[in-house]
Amino acid sequence: MRGRKPYILFLARSREQKKRFNFLISKMGIDGSVINGKRPGVGKTWKAILWVWKKRDEIPLWISFHLMKARIRGRRTGALLRLVLVVSTVRFMARILKEADTTIPEAMVIWNGESYKFRAARSWAKEKNVQVIFMENGFLPSTIAIDGKGINCNNSIPRRAAFYKEYDIKGLPFEGRSLISRKSKVNPDAEIELPKHYFFIPFQVPTDTQVLLNSHWIKSMEAFYQVLQSCLSALPAAYTFVVKEHPTAEIRYPHLHNIESRIVFANGNNTADLIRKAGAVLTLNSTVGIESLLMGVPVITLGEACYNIDGLVHHADNITELRALLSNPGQINVDKLLVRHFLTWLEREYLIPGSWRNPQDETAVAMKRRIEHIMGNN
Repeated sequence: MRGRKPYILFLARSREQKKRFNFLISKMGIDGSVINGKRPGVGKTWKAILWVWKKRDEIPLWISFHLMKARIRGRRTGALLRLVLVVSTVRFMARILKEADTTIPEAMVIWNGESYKFRAARSWAKEKNVQVIFMENGFLPSTIAIDGKGINCNNSIPRRAAFYKEYDIKGLPFEGRSLISRKSKVNPDAEIELPKHYFFIPFQVPTDTQVLLNSHWIKSMEAFYQVLQSCLSALPAAYTFVVKEHPTAEIRYPHLHNIESRIVFANGNNTADLIRKAGAVLTLNSTVGIESLLMGVPVITLGEACYNIDGLVHHADNITELRALLSNPGQINVDKLLVRHFLTWLEREYLIPGSWRNPQDETAVAMKRRIEHIMGNN
């Protein structure tokens, strides 16, 4: 790192996240600062207005994800909201430009990166040749993902099965751990008795980037349900679809319950049990897919996922391909050796050990090593 501490700008989404970033900076021994996206503070307002005006053709792209989420939540997305978003972006960029007046950062670390403010910041970073480093919760419990390319399907995880088969696990494969715990926002339904043969479908948060940006032919959970209905005639008579709504989603789907006798909801059942007893897990691109592989259960993905790897999961790009898969459950299998190598590489080489909600000193050390690696490669 050129014999000195790198200067890194961290962009937080909340006051709590800012505290965590400040803790990690102090433990990493780097030169850095944190800007809270919600309360950025005073900045170079006129300079930011001019910069945003210069970038006005990009504004629709910056705010598009926020508008999609607002529509799903039933909120108005007219000119007033768009103006508020632009003003908020100016205020945020004013703080970044004030920071950059003193020192242009060598890297900018952002959580997720798809919010409208962070998209604007990414545009500025590209203009200034600043390395953007993305952070997210890891795919395995108590892990963090840090990537210089992107998150989810845009990350740098290799997509070739041969890469993982050639990876030397040195006789110490990943042994697995408990699944990621997700506390429900509502009182769960009563547990149901599961059918003998079923495919498990974990619904995802409808406003999440994984659904709105990385699922090209299924854009909502209602649409997902309609796909399941269309596949019932292809499903062997002994099989049922078992659905569980995402426990942290604000939007619930009681209107979909009890429409079809072979599509049942099991919101009160334990997710691990639903996975373990399923013939396969059918998901857009949820981390539940990786958790299912961890438990040795076959996976079918319908959206763009970083684990869409031939031999690791099955994938359907349209309803015709999905019907063909579901009509013959015997062909839906899992390559346990490939899964072992993939999960071992994921844990040892890609994910940072540690909880984002409660980061420890070791987490900071591993983060610094990963950030330096990303910056060194770019």
